[in-house]
Amino acid sequence: TWTEHRIDLGLHSGYRWAPELFIDDNGDMYALISNGASTASMSIYIAECNNIANLTFDNARTINLPNNPNMIDGSLCKDNGVYYLTCKNNTTAKQL
Repeated sequence: TWTEHRIDLGLHSGYRWAPELFIDDNGDMYALISNGASTASMSIYIAECNNIANLTFDNARTINLPNNPNMIDGSLCKDNGVYYLTCKNNTTAKQL
């Protein structure tokens, strides 16, 4: 049985899509989401869960990807202590 639960990440305007949850080895939960004023100016944001029982999160902050504007579809993973972020340039459709 599924129950709808709306999560506030502090992003109240613009386009939002591709939400994803990431749980670190220590149990910390993060939400990644694409957000921007238009589909031509997207960025990837990350927010940390501050209360797992109520699913409340800190306000999302931008993941800084220098020289890579208009990024979407962020996904995190961790392998041997190294974090990896994959995402897509929404203009060129290339993966980063």
